[in-house]
Amino acid sequence: MVDDSDSGVRAAVIEALGSFHDPRIPPVLIQALKDPAAMVRQAAVIGLSVRTELVPELDLVNRFTEHLWDLNVQVCQQSAIALGRIGTPQQLMR
Repeated sequence: MVDDSDSGVRAAVIEALGSFHDPRIPPVLIQALKDPAAMVRQAAVIGLSVRTELVPELDLVNRFTEHLWDLNVQVCQQSAIALGRIGTPQQLMR
């Protein structure tokens, strides 16, 4: 379903998957960050932003930083919120 032709379906699936703490989910969310539909990218950012234990492993600070310049303002805003939620690299080292 993450490859459905309907972006609304993809966004709903990514949003739902973000609630699960299964090791198979983060790679799917990372891939969704590259989706052409903004609502899918936004759902991926939200889903990944609550997985603070994966920040260093998945390089989430850099991934979210890239999306601060997304073409869609909601994706930019959600990326800024996500960066605020996970903290700075200095805070993560403590």
